[in-house]
Amino acid sequence: MRLLVHNFLQCHVKNCSSPYPIPLKVQEWVEVPVDYSRDAALHLLPKVDWPAFVQTVTACGLVDAASLPIDKPDDSTPDSILSPIMNLLLGKQVKTGEMKCAGCGHTYPITDSIPNMLLNEDEI
Repeated sequence: MRLLVHNFLQCHVKNCSSPYPIPLKVQEWVEVPVDYSRDAALHLLPKVDWPAFVQTVTACGLVDAASLPIDKPDDSTPDSILSPIMNLLLGKQVKTGEMKCAGCGHTYPITDSIPNMLLNEDEI
């Protein structure tokens, strides 16, 4: 699961008090090669929840929060900043791990880079 995908996921347990973002615990990472494109980066970034992304990458120890822009990058952001951000979003893939919801405690396992977002009947 790429960090970009994680940025879009939320807990679906009925009456969950805090469904987004789901805290991520990684056991194994996989590096995926990313061909940087400024146009692709500028097209993709508006879809990213920036505070959730910053929270995730710092909690996972991938970067120090001080090394990321406070505000979401825009058209005026230089490639020297956009390229590492795109590498984090698309190049860091969780092979195994879990997401444990802070609101309800439900655990979503990640196996072979696929998050299992299915719920039991009593959780729907």
